[in-house]
Formats: sequence, C-alpha cells, structure tokens
Amino acid sequence: MEKLSIGCDIEENSRFEGKSLEKDKDFLEKIFTKKELEYSYKSKNYAQHLCARFCAKEAIVKALSEFNISDVYYSDIE
Repeated sequence: MEKLSIGCDIEENSRFEGKSLEKDKDFLEKIFTKKELEYSYKSKNYAQHLCARFCAKEAIVKALSEFNISDVYYSDIE
C-alpha cells in the first residue's frame, strides 16, 4: 500500500504586512521565488498573497517530512 501524506498550515496575514522588497529582501528571498514576489507585490493586498504562498509551502514541507524528506527549501517550492 502506498503511503500518502497531507500537510496543513494556517498563518496570520499580519506576519507579512509591512514587509518591503527593499527592507526585508533577505527574509523574503529565503521563502519566495522572484516570480512569487513580483506577483504578490503587484497587488494592494500583497500580504495576503505572500501569506497564502507561505502556507502552501509550509503544508508541502510538513507533508514531505512524513517521508523523511528534509532538504527542501521554501524557495524551491513554487
């Protein structure tokens, strides 16, 4: 029987409010790809876009950890 895993994550949008590409570049680039940052910051509600992507990445990392896969970085997931 194949093993399946599900990851889930919930985060506050406020975690990403006030983050700027200039001031918080190192933090943001550890988590998001250039394409994700460009897309998210085109929106007035960029914090919601960043938060949604972060939650998806966190859920994937949690699901992969069930298979002892730990060498995946957030910026590897798009």
